[in-house]
Amino acid sequence: MLKDVAAVVVVVCLLPYVVTVLVAGVPKKSGKEKLSDKTDVTIVYDDRSEKMPLQQYFIGVLASQMSVEYEMEALKAQAVLVRTDYEKNQKDQEVSAKEQTFLSMEQMKDLWQEHFEENYQKLERAVVDTKGICMYYNNALAQPYYHAISAGKSRNGAVLLGNGYEYLGPVTCEKDYLADSYVTIKTITKKELCEKLTQYYEGKGIESADNPAEICKVVQKDSAGYVEQMEVAGQSVHGETFRKQFLLPSGAFEVEPWEDGLRFVCKGLGHGLGMSLYGANELAKNGKDYQQILNYFFKDIAIE
Repeated sequence: MLKDVAAVVVVVCLLPYVVTVLVAGVPKKSGKEKLSDKTDVTIVYDDRSEKMPLQQYFIGVLASQMSVEYEMEALKAQAVLVRTDYEKNQKDQEVSAKEQTFLSMEQMKDLWQEHFEENYQKLERAVVDTKGICMYYNNALAQPYYHAISAGKSRNGAVLLGNGYEYLGPVTCEKDYLADSYVTIKTITKKELCEKLTQYYEGKGIESADNPAEICKVVQKDSAGYVEQMEVAGQSVHGETFRKQFLLPSGAFEVEPWEDGLRFVCKGLGHGLGMSLYGANELAKNGKDYQQILNYFFKDIAIE
């Protein structure tokens, strides 16, 4: 009798699964990328290496990327991007201190002084509360682009980078213009301009440097105000390439004559792709949680 009862129990327990398989087939495994099972990471410096828990590493990266004074939900949103970046681009590898923004424990202590414990615990909470969570697009880890301050609107990733980046904007960042560093001006003398032209353009255009503004022209901008195409010494150059060559703080800029050289009037900080850190903090101030913040800046993503 006990055997009969046990058999009935087994049948009752398995019946829902059997019916499901008959109707829908055998459940498929998730197509998402497998996350790393590492629990620590090694930071490689010029003269030494340092092994640390993965959580401590994430805190150090977060500290280098976002102000600890920002709202907790904004910090959590960035913590998800930090983890996603590690899993997509660095997992199962040693990390070069030159190639990754990172603050060591000693650097955080020097930076925060008597507020070290308080600030460290705040960032630790952001990392712990989002433990294991990453951002996906089309079942693959998404490239977690971010920038400090937008020019008022994030860039359209599909236009800038092509297929596979449709999740990147564009979205409006209404209050980014209130940031202290929203507008910055960088000047370059005629001599410095000639050095840049020699370095990157084989000196072309130097002979006509009497009018530097004619040498560096903005040809095209995108809908967010970022430079897409430049004409430099008669050559067509991508806006981001020019920004890096001339060390400009933002990809949204105007070129104007200045004394015997040029000045660049820049809006925002960074390339303008993905999440604006300042914008994320403003959303957090308005009561948005980290998932809502990420879903605002990134379209059709999964946060799991």
